[in-house]
Amino acid sequence: MPSKTSAQDKKRLQSIPPSKRKASKREKTVEIKLQEPTEEEKRAKVLAAFSTPDEDALAAFRKISKEKRKSSITNLKKASTASFLAKSPTKGKKYSVDLRIHTPGTIGYFLSGGISPGPALGRLAKVKGLDIIGLTNFYDSSLIDSISGQTGDLCILPGFDLRCVIGGCNEVYFTALFPEGTKSGALAEVLALLKVPKGSNKSYSLQLPISEVINTIEMNGGVLIPTRLDKTPNRLSAIKELVEVHGFRVFDLIHAESVEFFKDRWPDGGFTFLSFSNAGALAQIGTRTSEVKLSTAGFAGVRELLARHERLV
Repeated sequence: MPSKTSAQDKKRLQSIPPSKRKASKREKTVEIKLQEPTEEEKRAKVLAAFSTPDEDALAAFRKISKEKRKSSITNLKKASTASFLAKSPTKGKKYSVDLRIHTPGTIGYFLSGGISPGPALGRLAKVKGLDIIGLTNFYDSSLIDSISGQTGDLCILPGFDLRCVIGGCNEVYFTALFPEGTKSGALAEVLALLKVPKGSNKSYSLQLPISEVINTIEMNGGVLIPTRLDKTPNRLSAIKELVEVHGFRVFDLIHAESVEFFKDRWPDGGFTFLSFSNAGALAQIGTRTSEVKLSTAGFAGVRELLARHERLV
């Protein structure tokens, strides 16, 4: 039961006008919380940033993105030698590419409510200086139609990611890409040909032989890129078959030092090493990019770049 003194203090405090009263700790806490922006205000701020970006504010952002791209490209080039890398086309144009950006099918990718993912993704990719991007998600093409195609001078290639098995490794990852404008329904048909159960995610490994996976993708107009197989020793073990049996010469790598793995085993070279963001959020788009020279713009040039070679053994 409150004491007589505390009751009197309470009565005296109530008699003081709010403007002159000293706020208690609890009142201060409430006051501070009320000053925090609401979810609507946060959403409006994000929308404003992607709808009408301020050029002055973006100048520094572009500079940082350019430096990061140069750094990732330089690291791979330092780890390589001119004679070891595949020769670029004599005629063509250089393009900045990030061919593995996840679609908003990934849980938590975009803020919910008020943001249209397609335009936001496209605008950010262009701000970061990208020319060609690949949109993928594991066994999921449901949102491709709302994003893929051509957005101004940004080329968007639709596709999906796959997890396959080679020998004792069931973490052989590929990015499959298809021509501009390929619809979600067409991609779903390819996934059905690969016998992918509906609702499959990254944890599911295709049970088909790798040769059948490759043929199915290529016969339906797509191309494959082995991706991030230098992440673990187990994944590295699958590269030998991909190079010597299936003729892959283009790899998406995480670590620049992984180039030495290829040099030691195939000193004659002829490889192309790329690095993509594997973005699962807007802020990650373009954090890893590659600069490539293509003889033809868009998917036609990418397909030529990723073409497989004759087997070595």
